[in-house]
Amino acid sequence: MNQDHHPTPEDLRVEYQASQSSAEHHDQLVWTVTSVLWAANLVLLGFVLDGLYNKLSPLLITLVAIVGIIMTVSSWRFCSLLRTIKIQKYQRCIQLEEILGLQQHRGLRYRPGAHQPYFNSVMVAVLVIWAIVVAYGWCPRQ
Repeated sequence: MNQDHHPTPEDLRVEYQASQSSAEHHDQLVWTVTSVLWAANLVLLGFVLDGLYNKLSPLLITLVAIVGIIMTVSSWRFCSLLRTIKIQKYQRCIQLEEILGLQQHRGLRYRPGAHQPYFNSVMVAVLVIWAIVVAYGWCPRQ
């Protein structure tokens, strides 16, 4: 590309659309990853609770709980990475709106990350539940 090339308004609109689509895509990925891994966690938790009731080996319960913990931490990390990409894409949209005189995102008033403490609380709660399951699995049972 020639360094003297200045993007036309049409070039900027195309980039704006691509940034908007990418931001939406990454937001959708966050919810897809979260939904799938939370559902998988619930299935594993059901298996473990049944195992506790049926006095399954504490080692097996611990191994399944470790898988649940790994899935939870991985989900948390994936969501954080995808959210970072989404934010960067929306920030680019805002920059392009300033150049093009658009208002789609610039006029939006909200506190970025307002939902994050709730999401983090759910993730911590899931990890605590897995820790309790492991501890209970090793308790002497009659």
